[in-house]
Amino acid sequence: MLEEAENSATRLVSLIVSNIPSFNDVSAPLSRSSKPLKFYKRAQILVADLWACFCNTSYGHFTDIDKLSMFSDYRVPQILHSLGCLRYSPSLISLLRNGTPLKSGDRLEIEIRGCSIWCVELLRRELKRNWGRDLNAILIDFWLWDEAQKLKKMGGLTIPFHRTRGVFY
Repeated sequence: MLEEAENSATRLVSLIVSNIPSFNDVSAPLSRSSKPLKFYKRAQILVADLWACFCNTSYGHFTDIDKLSMFSDYRVPQILHSLGCLRYSPSLISLLRNGTPLKSGDRLEIEIRGCSIWCVELLRRELKRNWGRDLNAILIDFWLWDEAQKLKKMGGLTIPFHRTRGVFY
């Protein structure tokens, strides 16, 4: 797959999700007029890990790594909310605090994941515009994940993460 991808991160993600069904992280459309949402969390993490481990050389050299999004999971939305970047409705906060699982593919779960991707993209744009830092979503995701782990140890996260059972987490 690496050879077939020809140093394209997006092509490698497409090959992975086409050949490994448990990596084909796609939600059903949320309405009749919408399209399925392609999260591809695990496939993107695989490509990002190759990129990071090989320092963008050898098996990890990708010419379009900046085309990948953040990895739509459970911990990053939690810290985005704790940092005030995402706002959850009072009813969602109540569900999270009660430990109520969100069904995989449920509208709330899809919205959390989708809004997290958009939030990180907006952060990326702000970093570039205001500070001249052109970071990709992968580096921002890595940083947010690490910060969430630190805050977790210090008890600084304001809400629990959303709980969803499924193969895509």
